[in-house]
Amino acid sequence: MNSTTTTARPGIYARGTETVDTILRAALDLLIDEGATAFTIRRIAARCDMKVGNVSYHFPRKEMLVQVMLDELIDSYSRLLDQTVRIPPSPRRSNCGC
Repeated sequence: MNSTTTTARPGIYARGTETVDTILRAALDLLIDEGATAFTIRRIAARCDMKVGNVSYHFPRKEMLVQVMLDELIDSYSRLLDQTVRIPPSPRRSNCGC
């Protein structure tokens, strides 16, 4: 996969979306708290109190989970940049003293 390829996010229905969100939060928390060596589907499932099969249903491969995590992280940073950097200043916020 090249850097411009994104992986489709699983969980198109409301309940599936909530489950996917839970899995993604647990995976990110696990990665932050315990590092890459602890980043397994089994540990992620335990972290979000699910069975391994439930996590595997939404993310059949760990690589898919990592790709979706990265896609969402990049999207969130992009939105943050849009809000704080890329939006041109309004005339009232001008520092020119005009």
